[in-house]
Amino acid sequence: MPTELDFLASPPQDHPFYREFRSLLYEFESEDQVRQAMNMVPRDSHIIRGVLAGELVPSWPFVKRAAHLTGKSTSDLRIPYFSLLQLVDMEDFPPDPPMAYRFYELRAGNFLMVARKAARRRTERPAPAAPTPATYIHDLAGVQQVWSDAPGYNLKPDPLSAQDMPELLQRLREFWEWADKPSMQTLADRSGQAFSKSTVSKIIHGSASSSPALSQKYVAGVIRGCGGDEQEITRWVTACRVLNAALRRSLGGPLVLVRDQSSE
Repeated sequence: MPTELDFLASPPQDHPFYREFRSLLYEFESEDQVRQAMNMVPRDSHIIRGVLAGELVPSWPFVKRAAHLTGKSTSDLRIPYFSLLQLVDMEDFPPDPPMAYRFYELRAGNFLMVARKAARRRTERPAPAAPTPATYIHDLAGVQQVWSDAPGYNLKPDPLSAQDMPELLQRLREFWEWADKPSMQTLADRSGQAFSKSTVSKIIHGSASSSPALSQKYVAGVIRGCGGDEQEITRWVTACRVLNAALRRSLGGPLVLVRDQSSE
């Protein structure tokens, strides 16, 4: 059994099992609902995130229970699951002990044991979530998601309320904070090659003089890197267009402010 694995050629989150199982977990409304449905205690929410990120291999009973709760068949998961076990040189996954789930930590090569509470007599399947914006916002790899605000709260920054480009930049930085401050490397990796790590660092942390001029490509890249979906990106790009058009009109000429710095 390896103690460290090299997934540079094929990242674990890209394995067919994680793609299938991730879409199954997205049937739940939130991390907390997954944890509660699986009878796990609050301190184990990081386990759910580890599975979503392709860092942990869950036991087959965990997979079957999640499929049962969402009304899904395990037939689409069985073959990719056992091919993943072969990939990590594991002939068989040790059985779960009573009242616990077992997870395999890929990079450390360790097994984690997570206690579960006694199941209720009758476990109800979660009701399907109504399609609302930003219930789940996925990045390019489908790993990261931004949870929407609770009903009655609207904490997400609104780009269309910005009055000028400096204010739009401030709103963009507030969105980054709202999305739990992903690292600069994460933003660059998930931006769709919109910018480099150094460029986005200047956008998020730079002063007014060092921050590059906001382009539609930069705005879209930051929102995508923070986990924004296409609807969210459209709102931010629209705000960028509106403010640039207003500035051009105020200066009385076809001033081009939107720079496409494709070389960065």
